[in-house]
Amino acid sequence: MVSAEDIAMADADEAVRLSPKNAKHALLRADLRRRLGDLSGAVADWERALALGLDDELAAQTRRDLEQARATLAGE
Repeated sequence: MVSAEDIAMADADEAVRLSPKNAKHALLRADLRRRLGDLSGAVADWERALALGLDDELAAQTRRDLEQARATLAGE
């Protein structure tokens, strides 16, 4: 049986595939990856979202999330 997490990740992957220049899709997938314990994947999506461009508020939050995840990964 397919889990809800698998379905959510497949949907997020499809959204990014269909709209590769949509920063918000990358952010949504980053959040899902973080919740599922894939910090390396989340970091990649946060970096992607920042590179694509975000408004100031979202960019600031994304940078905070990115820094926190990098610090966690560095401590592992």
